[in-house]
Amino acid sequence: MSWRSENAPEEVKDLLAGCTVDDPAAWRKLLAHVRSLALELGRWRYHLSREDADDLAQLAQLRVADRVKQLRDPAAFPAWLRRLIHSIAIDILRARRPCWSLDDLLSPSNPSIAEPAAEAAYSQVELRADLDRALDRLPDRYRLPIRLHLLEGLPQEEVGQILGRPRSTVASQIERGLRRMQQSLAAAAV
Repeated sequence: MSWRSENAPEEVKDLLAGCTVDDPAAWRKLLAHVRSLALELGRWRYHLSREDADDLAQLAQLRVADRVKQLRDPAAFPAWLRRLIHSIAIDILRARRPCWSLDDLLSPSNPSIAEPAAEAAYSQVELRADLDRALDRLPDRYRLPIRLHLLEGLPQEEVGQILGRPRSTVASQIERGLRRMQQSLAAAAV
C-alpha cells in the first residue's frame, strides 16, 4: 500500500477510522504498512543493519499502535508516520555512538581518538536524507530511472525495458535528473 494515488486520503481515513473502533483487519493492514515502510527506510535511507531495521520496524509499530488514536487529521498520517520513523532511526543511530570518557582521552594507549564511526554514520544519514529529499522533488520521468539505475544498480538497458523507454532516453533522463538534483541541493545549502 503506497497511499500515493488520488484516492489515498480516503483510504487512509477509512483505515484509521477502523483502527479507532479497534477493527482487527484495519489494525493488521495499518501495522503491515508501518512495518514495510520502516524496514524500507531503515535499510535504504538510514543504512541500518537487518537487525536494527527490524528493531526500527517493531518500535514504529508499537508507537503507531500507542499514538495513532491521538492523530487529529488522517490526511497527515503519511507525513506523521515518516517523522515518527525518522525519530526512532535517529535514536537507534545515537545509541550506537560509542561513549568516551575523559580517561579514554588521556590514556597513553589511545593518544588520539578519531571521529567515531557512529558520527560518520550519522553524517551519512543526514547526507542521504538531503539526497532523498532532492530526489523526491524530481518528476517521475527523472526519479524512476535514477532510483532503478543508481540506487538499485540495474543496467540502463534493463531500466529502459522496465520503463518502456529506449536506453538513450534513460541515460539522458538520468543525466538531467542528476543535474536538477545538484541545483536543488545547491539552492538548499544557501
